[in-house]
Amino acid sequence: MPAATIFDSVLTAVAPVVAIISFGPWPSLVIPGLLVASALLAWQVFTLRRKVRELTDRDPLTGVASRTGFLAALNRAVLQHFPANGGVSVAILDCDDFKQINEQFGHQGGDTVLIEVARILAQVVATSGTVGRIWGDAFGIFLPNVSEDSARDLLARAQECLQLQMGRHGWPLTFSIGVSSLSGSNATAETLLGDADRLMFMVKRRGRNGIAARGQFSETNAATGQPRDPLANPKFARQP
Repeated sequence: MPAATIFDSVLTAVAPVVAIISFGPWPSLVIPGLLVASALLAWQVFTLRRKVRELTDRDPLTGVASRTGFLAALNRAVLQHFPANGGVSVAILDCDDFKQINEQFGHQGGDTVLIEVARILAQVVATSGTVGRIWGDAFGIFLPNVSEDSARDLLARAQECLQLQMGRHGWPLTFSIGVSSLSGSNATAETLLGDADRLMFMVKRRGRNGIAARGQFSETNAATGQPRDPLANPKFARQP
């Protein structure tokens, strides 16, 4: 918990006590009692705020980071690692045609599948990064100080583990994954997520069940001789 949050909790609890004391004089035993009470109250405020933050930062269904928690962690990683030129890789994994899972197994069965997907992703990523459920059936993964090639290899392993588990349970589900990696002071969390999202939709438009990394689909521009960014093609833009 940041020191500023602890200070705010103490200030919230102590301020009313200071106001009461200012109306003194009070018997000698009253002031210590008020200070003890304010300390206990400060701890309760601090604990409550921590619990609220934990609830906000965790997805209640899967136990991985929530969208709020994932974005907060990603923004922290960008601030910490990009100035040092360490770089950060981000992936978005989307369950292909998840609607059929709900139709075939019911919404409770769909929840079971999402829990299993989150478990496997968290297991594969382990201490290398953070997994978050960023919307319904899509997960975000960010990997600080991991190159695009290494991130793609890690996600390929995750996809293989997921497909094996889907097969064991008889769940007809595949996964489309977009991987984006940037380094340098001009990179932002929004840039990384936007690129990974568009790359994931590129996979879906090419038949689903695959992985696309930014460098993987770069082509040469005949006019300039420079690499053509695949994300500049409007047909790969995410549709509303």
